[in-house]
Amino acid sequence: MKRNLQLALALVALAGSISRAAPAVQPGAIWKAGVATADLTPTDPVWMGGYAARTRPSDGVAQKVFAKALALEDAKSSLFVIVTLDLVSVPRYLRETIEKRLGAAHGLAPASLLLNASHTHAAPELRLAAERTPYKMPPAMWDRLIAYRAEVEE
Repeated sequence: MKRNLQLALALVALAGSISRAAPAVQPGAIWKAGVATADLTPTDPVWMGGYAARTRPSDGVAQKVFAKALALEDAKSSLFVIVTLDLVSVPRYLRETIEKRLGAAHGLAPASLLLNASHTHAAPELRLAAERTPYKMPPAMWDRLIAYRAEVEE
């Protein structure tokens, strides 16, 4: 806890020094922002992420899971997008899929995309066996996982 407090104070001090060193914003400079939310809650039982000893899929919804995005455009029309996902992780395939779609649709460079997972263990698993999934799921669950992954990508 003490280390976290020290780190937080150091970041605040750094942010203050950066903001004092930044050039003044020119009068009339406009930034734009947009937000979006998508419900990622599965409609059918799925395997939950982060439960290696689990032997069965989910059996209901206690709390919905979401993807939330913030898109920023500065006065020079530079774009930056932050997406947070209520998932245990962001698998590489998902990062690459989102990068390609945003690049094609909006010209967004991969370096202008920040993806973050909340690392909740109360959300569906998205990793496949090739991505070192530790679960021994029945075949029907693998099929459901693949279908859910496609839903998340949309």
